[in-house]
Amino acid sequence: MNAGDLPLAKIFWGIFAVEAMVVAFMLAKVAGSIGEYKGENGGLVGAWLVLIPLVVLVVAAGLFLVAKAPWIRIACIVLLLLPVLSPMVGAPVQLVVRSVGGRMRDVEQERYRRGEHLFREAGPRALAAAIADGDVARINAALPGAGDLNRQVPTNRTYYVPLGDSATFLTFALERADESDGFAEVIRALLAAGANPNVPRGQPLAAAIALSTRAMELLLAADADVNADNGAGGLVWWNVLEVGDRSSRDVTRLQMLLDHGADTRYRNASGQGPIELAVEGERWNAILLLAQHIPGAKDVVIGRNVNTGQEGETVHARLAREVQSLKARGQPIPEAMRAALAFFDAL
Repeated sequence: MNAGDLPLAKIFWGIFAVEAMVVAFMLAKVAGSIGEYKGENGGLVGAWLVLIPLVVLVVAAGLFLVAKAPWIRIACIVLLLLPVLSPMVGAPVQLVVRSVGGRMRDVEQERYRRGEHLFREAGPRALAAAIADGDVARINAALPGAGDLNRQVPTNRTYYVPLGDSATFLTFALERADESDGFAEVIRALLAAGANPNVPRGQPLAAAIALSTRAMELLLAADADVNADNGAGGLVWWNVLEVGDRSSRDVTRLQMLLDHGADTRYRNASGQGPIELAVEGERWNAILLLAQHIPGAKDVVIGRNVNTGQEGETVHARLAREVQSLKARGQPIPEAMRAALAFFDAL
């Protein structure tokens, strides 16, 4: 080793000594957990992670001892410094990447909010953006250039959609449905301009049933078909028995659908009707209301399976059994459940 190599040697072995002590400490820390799996930082997994810097140290030391060229020795020093240098270099890079990525996500989310993923031309995009902003004045101004309000555009969802994988301006608006006056004005403007509450089949009403009583009222007033096929073998009005809080006592939406001609006699291919759906979903307020619209509801048999020979039981018997089960366990009986049973008992 010549005199010119001495500073490199001092630097290398100084760094080596410090990192060797750190690696030794890490090995000692995980030694007691060998044989136990404790996730990514414990047991054998942790031991293997510690062995990686140990291998780096051995390789760097071997290269430094046998190398003669100064540039190789400098490379060995840099190799040892990587654990220190990488955060110093990586942190700013990561910050820039996150910042750029965050801005790109914000731009994409804004494009999605404005409906640019659905509507490609300038006219339809102007209307979609006005709908997204809830600006009725801009909606009315954009309507003439938007083309056919009932044109269906593909949504290109990656999952199965029972009611179809397409959208219109009306269904786009209903994605942000609420009970506000502003939203109601948006729906009124679209309906007044010719938006069809039944295009795509059942979708507008299905969205309203899930999100907004006020939107439902507006669509029903515009002759939305409550008995449209829901794409799952039932009718679109059945969705009210599957969404929202099952313990809610509010049956406003169900009452509105019944008042607008909901077919309570319909049965799907399996023979299931709305009363069975309500019982299985434990929607006791809905059961009580449906029972008043379905003659013989107490004697409707649920749980029958012709393939297994299971006989099933009547709605009345099922309800009585559920109440008795709650009593036996000392659990409270929902008032709507008690009322429904009393209604059946009185028939």
